Amino acid sequence: MSKISDKLIRDFKKVKKINKVIDFSEAKKARETLLKVNTDISKIDRSEDLDPSHKVYVQIQNVLSYFSEEISGFKEFKDYYEILEELDFEYMPSYPPMSPVTSSYFSYFCLCDLRFGKERETISTIFKDIGVAYKYEDLFIKSIDNLIRSSMRFYKNLKVEDGLVELVDVITNERKLCVSTSGYLGKPNEIWFVRLAPNLDDKFDYQIILNTPYVVLKQDEEDWIKYFERQGIKKSDLNVEAKVLEKMKHNPNTKYWLNYIMDGYLNYESNCIFLTGIPDVKGSKPNEL
Repeated sequence: MSKISDKLIRDFKKVKKINKVIDFSEAKKARETLLKVNTDISKIDRSEDLDPSHKVYVQIQNVLSYFSEEISGFKEFKDYYEILEELDFEYMPSYPPMSPVTSSYFSYFCLCDLRFGKERETISTIFKDIGVAYKYEDLFIKSIDNLIRSSMRFYKNLKVEDGLVELVDVITNERKLCVSTSGYLGKPNEIWFVRLAPNLDDKFDYQIILNTPYVVLKQDEEDWIKYFERQGIKKSDLNVEAKVLEKMKHNPNTKYWLNYIMDGYLNYESNCIFLTGIPDVKGSKPNEL
């Protein structure tokens, strides 16, 4: 079975130049920007307002969004845009009070998690394949690959140290020092629902929180461990990472986690959003029908 990316690459090569099919001028500008940021990464200074790695991911997100707009008329993407139109209308992504589904959450979900077509590709995997075929810069490919591997997860806030939040995955027990890009640092034992991506330099070992943190109140770590056990995912499973990734990133019900955010929404601040409830516990979420 041929992938959509394979067909696009073949079509681009037939006309000799990718820009004859898609206007990639914005992508070209982004790649030039990334080259400059790459220099910044080598002499990273975490005292800056915007972490250099975060700058890269923001730039990549913009390029992926631009790419998705450019290919919207291609018949291969008809299914994707039908789903996207429905989700956009139903959840109206922005920020509370208009919608608890934030633009950052929705964008990464649609670009990196939402699969379509016979080969179950995403916008990000298709763009990465094109980037590899056209020999895009290593940082460009690495950044996209990190986003492809990323997913929303549930973490417990352990502590704040030197401006970084230490989070631990409630199921895999992996500990991560993280830059909270919204500025929210929270307090120990809070449960956070966030998407992480690795820092891109070799000097520091920390993660970038890509979305405004969703902070789950009332339910603790044990409640979430029991939830995952009911989903057939136990801490002791040999393939626990793969199981969690599939549940969180490619849930068969496309609306599963979007509905959880809508149903569990409580309140918000400028740098975080508060939820409560467990997806499969009836009556635990304030807005469920």
